[in-house]
Amino acid sequence: MIAVPHPVGLWEPKAFVVPARGQAPNARTAAEIHRFQAGALPREKWVKVVEFIDRLPVTASGKIRRAALRERPQTGGMVHRLVTADEAEGVLHGNPG
Repeated sequence: MIAVPHPVGLWEPKAFVVPARGQAPNARTAAEIHRFQAGALPREKWVKVVEFIDRLPVTASGKIRRAALRERPQTGGMVHRLVTADEAEGVLHGNPG
């Protein structure tokens, strides 16, 4: 997870997710992540943006290279903006938007 510039100013948390085998990187998966965090974290700590990537950049010792994540292009992968818990529930129940 890193901080990225928000479109209207300041920063917002962004998570980079490598989907498990058989798990599709789509809006439904992003909504499931959002529903999980809504039940586990206060709103101010929620991840606002989820980007699905094939693999995380790591050092030779296996640590995640956050600098490499910050240097990625803003549209480098499949990106989902998580807005509200109600919108996430709509996606999960087949009613996006």
